[in-house]
Amino acid sequence: MGKNSNLKILARFIALGVAHKVGQLINPNSLYAEKYDKEEIRKEVKSETIKELNRREHLDESKFDIMDQEIDKSLKEIGLY
Repeated sequence: MGKNSNLKILARFIALGVAHKVGQLINPNSLYAEKYDKEEIRKEVKSETIKELNRREHLDESKFDIMDQEIDKSLKEIGLY
């Protein structure tokens, strides 16, 4: 996957997170945030993060030591955890 493709994927995921957060702020009483199982989302994010970090061989194994903390921070920021 090239840099442009990675950039588009990253932009798409950030856009989804921002749209989710905006929807949550505009309509806090909506069931939108509740219709997703947060543990399932976290499990899927963790699985994808592990795959991505495994591809980044130039990073030492400490990358996995901080992974859970960074996942939690990211999910909290967009209101999914």
